[in-house]
Amino acid sequence: YAVFGDEQYYQSKFTYHLYNPKLVPVYTDVALPPDTDYQKIFVNQLNPLPSQVFLDDDGNYMARYNLFPKSKVDVVLDAGISLTTKRRDEFRTLNNILIQKQKSFLLSPQPLWQINQIDKIPLLSQVSDIYKYVTSSLKYNYDRVGKNEERKGAEKVLLNPSDAVCTEFSDLFVALAREKGIYSREIQGYGFTRDNQLRPISLTSDILHSWPEYYQEASQQWISIDPTWENTSGIDYYNSFDLNHIVLAIHGKSAEYPYPAGMYKINKSQDIVINPVSLPFREIGEIEVDMGKIESQINDKKTYQTTITITNNKNVYVYNIRPDIRATNLNVSLNPTVIVAMVPMEKKTFVLNYQVDPKHQNNEGFIKVSMNNHNYLDEKVKIITYAQDMGFKVGMIVIGGSIIFFFIKRLFKKK
Repeated sequence: YAVFGDEQYYQSKFTYHLYNPKLVPVYTDVALPPDTDYQKIFVNQLNPLPSQVFLDDDGNYMARYNLFPKSKVDVVLDAGISLTTKRRDEFRTLNNILIQKQKSFLLSPQPLWQINQIDKIPLLSQVSDIYKYVTSSLKYNYDRVGKNEERKGAEKVLLNPSDAVCTEFSDLFVALAREKGIYSREIQGYGFTRDNQLRPISLTSDILHSWPEYYQEASQQWISIDPTWENTSGIDYYNSFDLNHIVLAIHGKSAEYPYPAGMYKINKSQDIVINPVSLPFREIGEIEVDMGKIESQINDKKTYQTTITITNNKNVYVYNIRPDIRATNLNVSLNPTVIVAMVPMEKKTFVLNYQVDPKHQNNEGFIKVSMNNHNYLDEKVKIITYAQDMGFKVGMIVIGGSIIFFFIKRLFKKK
């Protein structure tokens, strides 16, 4: 049994060496360690700051950097990582939304995840059958540890099953699972262990590791398994998992992109430093809310718009952001109605539509916007009829035209 305790904390430092060899500006997206069902990220410092951060279709936490021609940038992330054996409830909604999009590509074949002579594979109907086939068919090649060799993929490793490392174990599982209609993907990350012989996991000087996940429809969650470590250690990594697997990049849409931390290297630099710590990390920072302008006077026919811009200045993901909108004599609506998740440093905007309620009782309306017990807007608006509004605008046009006519007339008299 591979689980020891319910939580584990790691202090980490990741370095990404970025280089633009071109004569034109480019941007590069790098994958920062993401939140998952069992992993929570605390961003202590990211230097330099990116121009944009976002979640991609796989759920990767991406940071975008603009690079000048022939320029180099070293990005350094200082982060806390908390792993737990208990599924995080706050992540469920995001996971459920992501999987609906991901189903369009999670069964797609790719060069590393397809087997042309699938008829030569024994009948494997269950996930457990596929897992047992992978762990029993492949043999870990210790001689490849630390060597920057080409990734073979599922098809090639079956031609030489004794020449496998962790990526081939993952590739074969994903290929077979997708062939059976089972949603699956590869995780690239860090396998934390002090016993490299027990769990040989190094493909580079930063001990990057790879393991597969499959989607369990009944529980609506991704299940992590590790055929490599079971093959090399004899420990059951199918029915239980440990707190030593740190997710750095999720590969569902592509077998090779995005690159995890540790793959943006200069020569054989060590760009990953991870150490276990005993104390949990703290959430710090605040959510910033920037309100757009509310019209002081509106008519009873038109729909008006303003914006509510949210910036996540916290050091963690925030989930299910929904401003509380209260209105009197007005009908209001938000688009979107909720922001399911925001990564640290991310900025997103709600559009707030408001119009006069046909059943309004007087010529005043009120809008109040609050979130997390903070009031960000408390405005009174004057309600007029459409005819009054048009009359006012026509009157202003007439007055403006009269003033212009008056000055033109005086100008001609002087001449």
